[in-house]
Amino acid sequence: MRINDILQRLKGVKGNGNQHTALCPAHEDKTPSLAISEKEGKILLHCHAGCSKESIVAAMGLEMKDLFIEESPTPNNNDNGKPKREIAAVYDYKDMDGNIVHSTIRYNPKSFSQRRPDPDKPGGYIYKDVFKGITPILYNLQAVSKAIEEHRPIIIVEGEKDCEALAKLDFTATTCPMGTGKWRKEYSDMLTGVVSVYIIADNDETGKNHAKAVAKSLVGKADDIYLIDLATAHKAQSENTDTPQTELPQGYDISDLIEATPQEQRKAAVSLLIANATEYKGERQSKGENGGKISGGGKPTKADMLMILVEESGASFFHSDVKDLYSAMKVNNHTEIMSIGSRAFELWLIGLFYNAYGQPISNDAIKQVLGACSAKAMYDNPNPVALSVRVAERDGEFWYDLTNSEWQAVKITKSGWNIENEPPIMFNRFRHQSPQTIPTGNGNINKILNYVNLKDNKTLFLCWLVSCFVPNIPHSAIILHSEKGAAKSTASELLKNLIDPSSLETLTLQSNQRTLAVNLMSHWLLPFDNVSFISDEVSDTLCRAITGGGIQQRKLNTNSEDVIFTFQRCIAINGIQNVAKRADLLDRSILIELLRIKDKERKELTEIMANFEADRAEILGGIFDTLSKAMAIYPTVKLCNLPRMADFARWGYAIGEALGEGLGQIFLYEYAANRQIQNEEAIANDPVATLIVEFMRDKEYWSGKCSELYNKLLSIAFDHGISTSDKYYPKNAIVLAKKFNDIKSNLESIGLYITKIMPRKPDGQRYSIKHSKSSTLSTHLHSHPPKACNNQSLANVDDYVNDVDGSVDADSSTLNTPSSTFDKARNYAVCVDDVDDVDKFATSEEWFTEISNVTDTDSDIPPEFLKPTPLSAPQQEQLKI
Repeated sequence: MRINDILQRLKGVKGNGNQHTALCPAHEDKTPSLAISEKEGKILLHCHAGCSKESIVAAMGLEMKDLFIEESPTPNNNDNGKPKREIAAVYDYKDMDGNIVHSTIRYNPKSFSQRRPDPDKPGGYIYKDVFKGITPILYNLQAVSKAIEEHRPIIIVEGEKDCEALAKLDFTATTCPMGTGKWRKEYSDMLTGVVSVYIIADNDETGKNHAKAVAKSLVGKADDIYLIDLATAHKAQSENTDTPQTELPQGYDISDLIEATPQEQRKAAVSLLIANATEYKGERQSKGENGGKISGGGKPTKADMLMILVEESGASFFHSDVKDLYSAMKVNNHTEIMSIGSRAFELWLIGLFYNAYGQPISNDAIKQVLGACSAKAMYDNPNPVALSVRVAERDGEFWYDLTNSEWQAVKITKSGWNIENEPPIMFNRFRHQSPQTIPTGNGNINKILNYVNLKDNKTLFLCWLVSCFVPNIPHSAIILHSEKGAAKSTASELLKNLIDPSSLETLTLQSNQRTLAVNLMSHWLLPFDNVSFISDEVSDTLCRAITGGGIQQRKLNTNSEDVIFTFQRCIAINGIQNVAKRADLLDRSILIELLRIKDKERKELTEIMANFEADRAEILGGIFDTLSKAMAIYPTVKLCNLPRMADFARWGYAIGEALGEGLGQIFLYEYAANRQIQNEEAIANDPVATLIVEFMRDKEYWSGKCSELYNKLLSIAFDHGISTSDKYYPKNAIVLAKKFNDIKSNLESIGLYITKIMPRKPDGQRYSIKHSKSSTLSTHLHSHPPKACNNQSLANVDDYVNDVDGSVDADSSTLNTPSSTFDKARNYAVCVDDVDDVDKFATSEEWFTEISNVTDTDSDIPPEFLKPTPLSAPQQEQLKI
């Protein structure tokens, strides 16, 4: 089946060549939202409203196999049964010096390809990306230039065969490479100064649309422009003679007419066509004069004229799920998205009018057209269209917007990744976004570690980095903290360039909610730089941005109309101290400490940036390589007990395993230890939690009414430097009881359990606070990995831990001593049963640091780390308890 067969089954068809739009038959479409094109022997269908190809094909009464373009059979077949292609002709496009710039090859059965001479291989040709790096030219350029100098007319046709047929009759004819729908502005520039141009359209809808597009492009370049419609000329000839009237077949061209005419009459027949040609006045004028678009048949206003230009452009209009209004337009074989209320769309309208009429347009006319476009976006298509920022998911595939001028995107699947020129995803773009570098295959993600001076948690950091390319999940915020001189701002800037490049390389954390919401809407990664304080209101907004949420505010200059901001974003915050004081924000974060750069190792920023730019494509390629592998691993991952950021934890494990066997366990271990640090930070930053810890330091159990506890905490507050007059300190026992819900989970992480005693007594509710069996009041930052879950994909189970309460085998010699570094790492970092739980009997911070820094080298682990450090006497006593 050919593309014309598909078009005949559709309504509202617009376009030319192999690029068309039409009303989608799979839903109640009022504005053409279906894109139809032809590529590599297939007919491509894409509905901007989201209909699947299967539903579109079924609505046309076809099958999916009908989308493959049929070739006419020939006696000569290849071994696979397909017809052999034989070269019928080669048409060389030569410059003014007679050098071949590029060529069109015509085959039998009818098909075409392009090639150009290979400058590196004399006698060789380039067949792929033929026009990359060169400017294509018109056919018969030398003859065309001579005709312009001699003030002779030029005929424009659709194919090289037509040019050759007309040349034999002494007419100067030209065409462009690849024929219909491929006319460029540069070709019109080559015809500047021509006295008369006659454009002959093939007898089909695409040919006529192509002829009009060429004519429109030549306005201002040629003195006179004429259109020749072969069907109209044939009808007129039949009426003036006794020839029976017949309809010309679809696709009938000037070569067919010449071949059907006796040889001695051919030149006269073409001359008659030229004599009866119709002068081109432009679509904008003819529609206005005929009253087709102008109400009342009067003189069109500038707003009318501009609206006609908008419709001729092929732009479509739609709205998002929160009623934001957008336009989508085809530009050089890709779709560009613009917000109708944006300055960019307004400038597009101004340019559209100026290019057509050579004069500016009033603000009032622009306002009228904006209103009409807004109405079309809201009501022509009732189905909202989802827009994505930077990353997206569709049918199990991940997409990453490169934000370049070609509107390319990276498609990532379980089997690999590649760059797509026409992605099916509609990405929303913003003025600040910068083009991303083109990633390279077989990349190296570890090169990013050359630019971020991590103290530890390298696996956790890499897993977070790759997770930023996973759409539709909550992403843990990363908090970079350290003393001055650790290049925190530089690290944030590099992460922005790697994940979400922008002219705004870092951001200021805004206290104004509306400004912060605008930032969250228009960035995928938001690196907030040099943050020293986060208010409760801003902290709440960041929490919503991490897990997914929105903000509703009154629209400016209105009384009741609102504007809705929705977002789910990646957040990075840097500062000297950890500024996330609220437990809910800490719970959604990972803390990464950077090391101060030594003076002798410090480099100039320009050198760092130059090195990073040299490595960026390789790092980005490594990220996509890793993500592709993780997509294959992810369905097999089962974590027995999930933390609050469950999606991040599960993806983090899959990404870790994609980075290297056993590193998924390292990720879980580092993440668990990181969460323990968060709990301690939350306790240290909360005055009530701090006082409860101190109150219970020498007690195993306490019970009583909340008012009693309130007074006891009040009595020790001063001794521990806590001001009870602070606005965050509870003012009474009722507020204290409500506070328990905020700090309960953090206290449980160190073994303190607050419980309501039921049933409630008549004189008031009572509470109990007790220590867990195996808990001590000391802080346990570093832990031995907990017990493994029953997961088919996890090979190693550490026998060292028997239960989640932290009981340890007496015989520590059961630990294996594997031969490879990875096995050694996996022996210490096995499947985590509860990511929130950590063993309370870690031997030292150094033990944790050494294990977390294991890499895939052949270097030996120091002997002291091949055996567990013997437990101290207090720890052994605690084990007996």
